[in-house]
Amino acid sequence: MVVGKEEGFIPISWARELTDKLRANHVEVAERVEELINYGDAASIPDATGAGKLFWEQDTDILKFDDGAWEAVGGVGEFLPLTGGTMSGDIKFDDGDGINTSGAHDLILKRNDVTVFSHDGNVGEILGPIRVNGGLGADVQVWDGTGWIGAVYMNGATNMEFGDTTKVAKIKGTRAILDTPNSSGASLTNGSVAMYLDESGHNLIFEVKYSDGTTKTGTLALA
Repeated sequence: MVVGKEEGFIPISWARELTDKLRANHVEVAERVEELINYGDAASIPDATGAGKLFWEQDTDILKFDDGAWEAVGGVGEFLPLTGGTMSGDIKFDDGDGINTSGAHDLILKRNDVTVFSHDGNVGEILGPIRVNGGLGADVQVWDGTGWIGAVYMNGATNMEFGDTTKVAKIKGTRAILDTPNSSGASLTNGSVAMYLDESGHNLIFEVKYSDGTTKTGTLALA
């Protein structure tokens, strides 16, 4: 490379001029950065001019942008870290999506480090006791894979009904009421009991299946 009259050398005057320009450019860049990003307490924020400047309010931890009026960009307390961190207050979802997990991520809700609800994509578990507010007209139903089956119906302040479309058991105030069929046909498992009503004979028939599979019946005559 040939610079000036000497090969491989830059005249001192050129080097000094280049150094001065680099220094001046560095100072100009620093001044522009300082001009664009300022900081101080909220009370010291300058008037907005629409110049597109940024101002960090140190006492409120809020970054603001000059868009003709100072607009809050965001504060430290508005964001959660990707790992760790603690958040307080209510979680609200305006879009209705709720909490969503996918892939191998389980949904786990804890209180005081105790898991109160978990779901691994196949099975969900809830730590009881569970209280259902029947005053809202809410029934407890079970999904059988094709539709919702009514398991517990809230019917009034002190009444509950158990079963599907046919209520097989009811609690009416302080009374427990069982609906009994008019014929046999119960599919008993070992160690279970069922009963049905023989209306023509005025009898209540009990069917019991022992643990070894033996089935026995008993009759209670009705007066």
